[in-house]
Amino acid sequence: MSTVALYKTGLGAYAQGKDALAMLFDAPRMIAGLIAGISELALRLRPLPRKWSVTEIITHVAEDELVTSGDTGR
Repeated sequence: MSTVALYKTGLGAYAQGKDALAMLFDAPRMIAGLIAGISELALRLRPLPRKWSVTEIITHVAEDELVTSGDTGR
């Protein structure tokens, strides 16, 4: 099974039976809880040269939310 197929299967299993809008609404609180108490420097640090930092990952998620919601902020 391809990586994409595995990802889709795992995501489907995680979301099964849950309210998708409630999950989206709760995501910022969950992310804030996960990074609470971590220094800004640690959040910006890339674990390896070609890997994203936590800040870059969160930024990507936020940008994806804007694009997929159709809200460009204008």
